[in-house]
Amino acid sequence: MTKTQIVILAAGQGRRLLPLTKSLPKTMLKVQEVPIIDHILDSIDINLINEILITVGHSKSVVMNYLKNEYKGIPIKYVDNPKHGETNSLYSLWLAKKFLKEKIAIINADTLFNKKILENLINSEYEAALAIDDTISIPLPEEAMKATIENKKIVDVSKKISAEKTNGDAIGIYKFSGESLKILINELDDLVSKSITKQLFTYAVRNILKKTDIFSVSTEGKGWIEIDDQNDLNVAQGLIKKIKES
Repeated sequence: MTKTQIVILAAGQGRRLLPLTKSLPKTMLKVQEVPIIDHILDSIDINLINEILITVGHSKSVVMNYLKNEYKGIPIKYVDNPKHGETNSLYSLWLAKKFLKEKIAIINADTLFNKKILENLINSEYEAALAIDDTISIPLPEEAMKATIENKKIVDVSKKISAEKTNGDAIGIYKFSGESLKILINELDDLVSKSITKQLFTYAVRNILKKTDIFSVSTEGKGWIEIDDQNDLNVAQGLIKKIKES
């Protein structure tokens, strides 16, 4: 089986966590005295992967000096987004496109998750898939990345989906391979050529839903949390053990 390249989107500052992120990337904030990025790496089965690619920008040297060039024998590479203050994860991923391998799993650098969630996504039969929490209570918070699902296929993904059309929460972990990855890269090229660079990477995913099938892989009730603000960070302190053991 082809091993997976992990792509971690970590270029942003995390302005909602200022002043904590004034001189630190959000992924370096600590949950139970351990940086978020360490929790993420600890949730990856290294037997399934061949490389870790991290997009960096804000205070990039902090991440690069901390992780250096390998994790448990797996090489780490970095892609700098010099325009991180005026762009978003869509642009960061576009900058990384020439380094992408044939099978990738994309992880938002502020998402803590149970190891089984990523393992199930990587091992799924699908070329393209999103990890979806389909056990969560509806309606979801305004900032949640909502998903509409029909017969396991994602038909829409956006923060603006109505409660009536919401089937789950897209937790910020994605898989692309084969033809679906080529379609995604072409979409990123098209968007950047039109100077659409301030959107989340999910904007591109939504655009290609009519061009390729993207499936839902359930979190199966396993724990996770996205850290957007101080409240999330506070909640994560007491939740991290449960997430890892769920």
